[in-house]
Amino acid sequence: AVVSTQSTGFVNIESKLPNPELAPKLANFMKILTEQTHKGIDGSIVLWYDSVIESGELKWQDELNEKNKIFFDSCDGIFLNYCWKKHSLENSVRNAGDRRYDVYVGIDIFGRGVFGGGGFETHQALKLISEAQLSVALFAPGWVYENFQDKGPIAFEDNELRFWVGKIPKGQQLKEHDYVRIGPLPSVQTYISYRFTPPALPLPTFFNQGRGLSYFINGKRVSHHSWSNLSLQDILPLLERVGRNDGNIDCMVNYETSFTGGSSLEFSKNLTHSDSTRCEIFKLFQTVYT
Repeated sequence: AVVSTQSTGFVNIESKLPNPELAPKLANFMKILTEQTHKGIDGSIVLWYDSVIESGELKWQDELNEKNKIFFDSCDGIFLNYCWKKHSLENSVRNAGDRRYDVYVGIDIFGRGVFGGGGFETHQALKLISEAQLSVALFAPGWVYENFQDKGPIAFEDNELRFWVGKIPKGQQLKEHDYVRIGPLPSVQTYISYRFTPPALPLPTFFNQGRGLSYFINGKRVSHHSWSNLSLQDILPLLERVGRNDGNIDCMVNYETSFTGGSSLEFSKNLTHSDSTRCEIFKLFQTVYT
């Protein structure tokens, strides 16, 4: 069982219950857990993972149906297993009623049993989920690093940009059919829009990514060792902005110098004395349609 102390968690029990009579008790436990979590953590969400069914057996359903709905009805939603098909989404929509957005369709980025194969083709599964108007749960996006560890840190940066926003680094070879595409390749961002809410104004940030090849304090390098500590990460700019050159301005992450932490944001452009330019790095407002 995983329950976050901050905002979101899911309960995953992947073992058969000793007897069927425990299933309703487990569902009641989920109800109490959800109620108490809501009381203790504002904005919290508790999800049930698609595993044990109402008979107490361990049988992944890959959809919301009458066998696992008892747990869905006892908490904020369900995290579906990854081996679903298009008809599974249709069944989930029908069984969810007016709670279709509480169904989080699982996608294993490593591609284990996933529609479309995961990885850089994750957008194929996202397309079907988007068309069904269900929510999504991305599992193991660390694939962009773990699957390419032998390629080094620069490959990780490139794969992050390609996976999330469809960017292809300069000079990277594409498949023949990719050349006919205009703009970024299909990616997570194709179906999941960027959202940003500032914690407060003013908005302080040194663009520190929570990792680096060295460490800086007040502009001075105090360590030459590589490090990683995501708890030190600052508020970061639009991912779609990083690595972009649209004829206006280059925007890149710089690991060679920083004011505080291990990185900074570097802008570059050839300007004349009278030139001026602007660059969007945050979206502070989200359009809401009702």
